[in-house]
Formats: sequence, structure tokens, C-alpha cells
Amino acid sequence: MSTVNSRGHVYRLTSDKPHYHSGPSGTVRIIIPLEPHKLSMTHRETHVQQGDIIKIKPHDPFSMILKSAGLRDKTTTAYVYEFEPRFFDDLDWSEPFLSDDSGVLRTSAPTVMNYIGLSEIMINEIESGRAFSDELIQYNLKTLSIHLYRTKINYDQPNETTNSTADAMLFETINNYIHAHYQETLTNKELSKLFYVSEKKLTTLFKKYGKKTPQKFVAARRLKVAMDLIRDGHSITEAVGQAGYKNYSTFYRQFVKNFGESPDDYFNQDK
Repeated sequence: MSTVNSRGHVYRLTSDKPHYHSGPSGTVRIIIPLEPHKLSMTHRETHVQQGDIIKIKPHDPFSMILKSAGLRDKTTTAYVYEFEPRFFDDLDWSEPFLSDDSGVLRTSAPTVMNYIGLSEIMINEIESGRAFSDELIQYNLKTLSIHLYRTKINYDQPNETTNSTADAMLFETINNYIHAHYQETLTNKELSKLFYVSEKKLTTLFKKYGKKTPQKFVAARRLKVAMDLIRDGHSITEAVGQAGYKNYSTFYRQFVKNFGESPDDYFNQDK
């Protein structure tokens, strides 16, 4: 079992262990299946599949039986989250997911792909023990929270009045992704593929809710990271590389545009 922190766990349910059973507990449990399963709870039995987000009532034992056949051993068939209620104290999780009930929500294909990606990132980071893993895990938990809240709203109120709320949450999700993945290639094309939106929609979201383009958000994040690294004692060359810049000239142009002088002049003022 992978540990998110002392108050929660996330792990893969694999095809070599198709029967999963949880005894009574006070945890909040959320399941994200990748394959069809038969889900049995105390007073309910249902079939679930990829795209379903399952919240299990606290203290309610449940079992899941894999319906698919012929999968190789160790194939991931679902992600399981088990959190103690106090885990949510530091996160902006919506009240519906903290209530004392069970339920199955149907989400869109793009959204469930984000759930899958976030789950894999968190498990891999937990298992790797790499530097800054804790920070990245927290960012991804925040993003997961936004997706869950958005799923709940769209499921309960699938009408035009929720579009603005959903768009605002999508903007926050993408912005959080930029915040955590600034070292990666983050062109509009890449971001639109990751979040299943057109490049035009992506730009519209950022201009509406962030007052600037996605690439300006990316540039601002990288510039801040680079400056923080330099202030912490890294050389400018090291900072530029770690902040995700492909070359020094891009960093130099952005720096001069924002501060009106070269990086060397700016940072040598205090020496």
C-alpha cells in the first residue's frame, strides 16, 4: 500500500488480486476502476466500469470482483484511495465527498483519464522518494480534488448554469498542472491534448479567469522558480536548466522584459 501521508493511502488494485474486501473502518474511500467490476456493498450491488467514480460509505464493508478475463498478472484494474476524515482538513475537498453516504458518479472520458494520470503520478512519486515528491503529491491531490468536485457538480446539475463553474475549475486544474510540471514541454498544443480541450478553448479559459495566455502563465512560473533557485545559491545556468528553460536566451529575454535589466545586473546589486 502506498502512503500519501500519515492520514491516507492510495494504491493499485491489480488483476492478480481480483477479490478485494475492506472491513469496517472510518475512512473515506474512493475507487477509480479501469476495468469492469462487480461492486458489492452492504445494501447494494452494482456493476462499475471505467469512468465511474465510486465513493464508499464509511464503516461499510465492500468487495470488488473483476469481470474482465484474460488480463495478464499485475495489470492495474482500479485505483483505491482510503483517507481518514482529518486528511481533508488541509485540502479543499467538497462536502459531498465527506458526507456519510455511498454513491457512483459517471464522469467524462477526459476527466477519468486525468484521474488515472494523477493516481499514477502520486503512486510513482511515493514509491520513488525523489526530491520534491511531497510538494508534487500535494499539488496532484489538489488537482484531484478539483476534478472530484467538478464531477459532482456536473453529475448533479448537468445544465448551462454549471458551465462557468466547470470552466473555472478546469482553468484551476490546468494552472495547477503548470505549477507542478513547469519543467516539461507545456505548449498550448501539449496542454490541449492533456486536458482534451481545443487550443482556442484553452486560450479563452486563461484569458477569462487568469487575464493572460497559458504561455504567459508557464513563463511566469518558470521565471519564479529560476529566481528562487538563484536566491538559494544556485548559479544562473543551473537555475535556468532546473526551471525548465530550453536555453539561456529565452530566460534572458523574459527576465529583461520583466525587470528591465539583465540577470547578472539584477542579482549583483546586493553583492
